[in-house]
Amino acid sequence: MTVFEASGALNPEEHSNIIVHRAELDEIITHIENKDDYVVLQAPTQSGKTTLLYQIQSRLHQQGYGLVYLDLSLLADLEPAKFYPEFCTEIRDELAGLIVDNTDPNLAPDKVTNQISLSRYLKLISKKTQQIRKLVFMIDEFSNLSDEMTTPLFSTLRSFFTRGRGISNDRDYYKKVMFIFAGDLDLDKLIQGKNSPLKNICKTFTLDDFSQEQVLDLAQNLANFTPEIIKVISGCVHQWCDGHPSLTQCLLGLIDESQECQNTSSDNLPVAIQELVKVKILQGSNPNLAHIYKYLRNSGDSYCRSVAQILRSKPEALSENVPHDQELILMGIIKRSSNRFLVIRNKIYKEALEKFFDTFQLQGRT
Repeated sequence: MTVFEASGALNPEEHSNIIVHRAELDEIITHIENKDDYVVLQAPTQSGKTTLLYQIQSRLHQQGYGLVYLDLSLLADLEPAKFYPEFCTEIRDELAGLIVDNTDPNLAPDKVTNQISLSRYLKLISKKTQQIRKLVFMIDEFSNLSDEMTTPLFSTLRSFFTRGRGISNDRDYYKKVMFIFAGDLDLDKLIQGKNSPLKNICKTFTLDDFSQEQVLDLAQNLANFTPEIIKVISGCVHQWCDGHPSLTQCLLGLIDESQECQNTSSDNLPVAIQELVKVKILQGSNPNLAHIYKYLRNSGDSYCRSVAQILRSKPEALSENVPHDQELILMGIIKRSSNRFLVIRNKIYKEALEKFFDTFQLQGRT
């Protein structure tokens, strides 16, 4: 039985058979190899951002690059005087085998207590990895980092970027460093502000949901099903999830474990899969649904009205913007169809949101 994974990031080595190849991986690697702009990887939660970062790390390892993955959620509660040493400790530890003369006392992370010393530290790391073509720092999970931390941190990184474009003798040490920022709504707020420190120095990449062909490729891992049945299953899964990465993995895993699906004819499979969706996802404790329920409860009636308007409109009815549409897209609740109409992201979300609005009696206010 194949172990599909819907609860977190996938490891490129351990989960190679259930990682869907995404065109964005090649695009970002090409950018890293040939460009200097920092990278923004933007997609809703549970869309595969961290998995893609791990793939970048795996692909570029031992190819003249030094790569560091930094999860800021682990540092979110720290004061600056503790945040910066921990931040630099992660960098030093992941690059340990690449740093020349790592006994230099200036490499001690506890000496880095603010954004100024951070810039000096990054430059020193660049100097002491002379054999490395590029240093790539992948920064993930911004959601709990305070404005008091993000503003000075990213202002420093902007300054670091700018120094790599100057005319000083040490510009190459700055230019050798690239940052990748991965996130959803919180990252968007950081990069879109009028005075954003990241404005005009980043190339933005987004992640699309899986295509029908990609869902079929993933479904090929199903055990105990014939190729003909797998095609039927993949079609049903795509109909329900519309390529949502986490929901697709989740539903395929449920099907793989279902004796009823294994013993059902192809004609009756859609009904069996519908029952799995109803009992295990819609009536269960799916984290994707819990995430959007919490967001809508906390966001206020105007957000709910926009979602309800899209939910109850014909697919071809909403080509114009609605209030909060960009934020709702970044949250992964809605999307633009191939014809640029605003629609609910997938059928599972449609049914879940209908239930949500019924339960909280929002119809009269939306």
